[in-house]
Amino acid sequence: MYRTKSQSFPMMSSAKMLMTHFFIGRNQPIKIMRCPTPPSAFSLVLQHYITTLTSPSLSTTPGFLYGSHNSQQFHRFNLQNTSVMAGKVVLHYFNGRGKMESIRWLLTVAEVDFEEVHLTTHDQYQKLLSDGHLMFQQVPMVEIDGMKLIQTKAILQYIAEKYNLHGKDIKDRVMINMYTEGLMDLMEMIMMLPFTADPKPKLDNIQAKATERYLPVFEKVLSGQIYLVGGKLSVADVLLLECTLMLEEKFVGILGGFPNVKAFQGRMTRIPAIDRFLKPGSKRKPQPDDQYVKTVMEVFDIKSLP
Repeated sequence: MYRTKSQSFPMMSSAKMLMTHFFIGRNQPIKIMRCPTPPSAFSLVLQHYITTLTSPSLSTTPGFLYGSHNSQQFHRFNLQNTSVMAGKVVLHYFNGRGKMESIRWLLTVAEVDFEEVHLTTHDQYQKLLSDGHLMFQQVPMVEIDGMKLIQTKAILQYIAEKYNLHGKDIKDRVMINMYTEGLMDLMEMIMMLPFTADPKPKLDNIQAKATERYLPVFEKVLSGQIYLVGGKLSVADVLLLECTLMLEEKFVGILGGFPNVKAFQGRMTRIPAIDRFLKPGSKRKPQPDDQYVKTVMEVFDIKSLP
């Protein structure tokens, strides 16, 4: 008999046992299976998905643990890594930030590996259109779980839901969505600067809106709490970090009047996945340069800047 914390079931095939525990793990964050040794076929599958823990302490990461009755060592089957089973996540976009950068950030925080296909020619874009992969003729496009997703907000929400970064209930989610959409509005203003012939007036407008409209909101909500919503990390926190870093690139010292936001930024950068993402050689993209602008214009067949 194989036993979980709450139920037991008789010997079954490795494949059936994998599916049983897979769905148990989805609905209930942690289950423990105790057996003398894992079934051999099952262990072959586990080789790709388990992480050895140094102690049997439980984590909030969705998954289940297995180990022997006599051993103090347990192994994790991490359901967050099951994207390998459905195929690696693939991002279709330019080799630059743009609207895809927030998606890169969120996948990084969720510790999901991804590949990128960079658009460099108009023919590549036309091929995506002719193949029917771009519902509204727009990128970014993300291949995930057998789907080809477009629309940045929809993609972010899907990733956030899948990896438990979207709040515990509907009230949390609507707050997260409001913060997220506000941040995306502000970041989109910054994204458009390289495509503007005279960016100076727009820079002044961005700085004014950031300091008068957006940052005061986050300064207030972060008074006395670690994260924006529900006491746990969410997509809104990830985008706020991204946005503050973008603002500091354009306006040095802009967070000087917002100590809670600055402290939040410091806490977020100490998260191991984020720390790695901020180091040279990661998949984080640099600020857009002239070559990035030229490539975007060529792919979309844009003749001149507005």
